[in-house]
Amino acid sequence: MGYGTEVLNMTQRLKLSMTIPVGEHHAEYLKDNIEYHSFLGVSNFLVMLHNFPDGLKRNVKRELSDYPVTFIGNTNPIFEDGEVRTRLAKKAYELFSSDWIINNDVDEYWVPKSGESLNEIFYKYTDANVVTVQRYNMLAYTTSIDTYVSPPRSYIYRIIRPLTLSNSRFDEVSPLEFMLKKKSGKSASRGKGIISVGPGSHLIQIKDKVNILSEDIVIYHYPYSTKEHFIKELRNKIGSMLADKSLTQRQNWHIRYLEYYYNSGRIEDVLSVLFPDADLVEELEEKGVVEKSTFVHDFFMSSQEIGSINNI
Repeated sequence: MGYGTEVLNMTQRLKLSMTIPVGEHHAEYLKDNIEYHSFLGVSNFLVMLHNFPDGLKRNVKRELSDYPVTFIGNTNPIFEDGEVRTRLAKKAYELFSSDWIINNDVDEYWVPKSGESLNEIFYKYTDANVVTVQRYNMLAYTTSIDTYVSPPRSYIYRIIRPLTLSNSRFDEVSPLEFMLKKKSGKSASRGKGIISVGPGSHLIQIKDKVNILSEDIVIYHYPYSTKEHFIKELRNKIGSMLADKSLTQRQNWHIRYLEYYYNSGRIEDVLSVLFPDADLVEELEEKGVVEKSTFVHDFFMSSQEIGSINNI
């Protein structure tokens, strides 16, 4: 059974939309994300500005005025993850008549394994209405603080052998194991028939669901920017996520882990691993745990000729 791409002329672009909820502390990363995904074939973006002050809201809109971005606001002090993502997905379909909707976050980059655009790849998914994509953490490491620009422009090491951990007692999981913990995949879906999008966009409910695992795309996740930024927003992030009662203990385990180390006065033990030094990165690379994955970095640093970018 197909889901409608057969009626599209091969010369037409698929209507590929992307939704992004973003808090004010991550406003500076939004333009990079929009620029990258726009180049790779995303047709339009629906961005939710969560509790943005008016001045910052105006600055963001002005900075992105050349891109096909529609903004909506959210003043709820609590970020209700699943409710927000469901609202965004349904609104995107209403506004854009989207063929496919990528439910994204501002710190995640969808990376094609070939020279194709995301638009071309989703065009081929004619026998599914949900696509799940594997997600990998990038190491918050750069050779020198002087070379740091932003996470996608600076970090080039990807964790390729993550650990599968049960949600154990916090004192049974070392900071290194926490950093190497496997990330759940994320899903995109057809616009038509969406019922709900779960927290983190890991699970989507849609009419007559046919789900496939993509072999054409991976997601680079940049969970941390700088140590200073991480420390500055840690308390707010802990409070915000724990206030969202829609999240299960499994879904907010990682933030409760950080809370445990913060409250016990040992957060530096975690930070020394989340922001590794050269020796730890070299050791992890030698053991085949991480490898250089420079696709996104090279996009920003190159002439943006997509076919010339390797090292996916």
